[in-house]
Amino acid sequence: MDKFLPNIYWEKWLDTFGKNADSVKWPTWDQTPSDEDIEDSTSLKDEYFDGDDNELEMPPSKDEMFRGLVTPQGILPLTEVTHFSKVFNLWVGHTNFSITEEIQDAISNTDGVEIWTQFSPYRFRIAIARLFRSDQVKALVLENVRRLNNGDENPFHSLMG
Repeated sequence: MDKFLPNIYWEKWLDTFGKNADSVKWPTWDQTPSDEDIEDSTSLKDEYFDGDDNELEMPPSKDEMFRGLVTPQGILPLTEVTHFSKVFNLWVGHTNFSITEEIQDAISNTDGVEIWTQFSPYRFRIAIARLFRSDQVKALVLENVRRLNNGDENPFHSLMG
C-alpha cells in the first residue's frame, strides 16, 4: 500500500469586502465631491423631502461616511493603513487531510507564520511575516506537515487515500 502524501493547495486571501485591498479606492480627507456625487445627493433630497426642510434629516454624505469594522475594542476605521489584507500577507491553505492538534502546532510554529486561523477540518489561513518570502514559508509549512507523516504515530486522517 502506498504511503499517504499530505498536500496543501494555497490560495491568496481575498479582501473581506470582496476586493483585493490594492484595488480599493480609499477616501482621502481632501477629496471633493464629483458632479455625480452632487447629483446623487440632490436626488436623495427629493426622495427625503416632504416640503419642510426641518422635518427630515438628510442621509449622511459620502464625506461623512466611512468603512469600519466593529471589534470588541470599538469601531476600527478601515483605511489603507488599518485594512487587514494590507497589513498582513494572508494565504488560505486547503488540505487533503484533517488538521489535528499536532498538525496545527507544526503549521503555527513554522518560521515566518505570524497568524494562524483554522476555518474547518481541511482549511486554514496564515499570515506570513513581511521579512519572509511567501513561497519559502509555504514550502516550509508543507515540509513540516509532511515530516509528521514519517513518524510512528501518523496524525493524518484522510478519505483521499
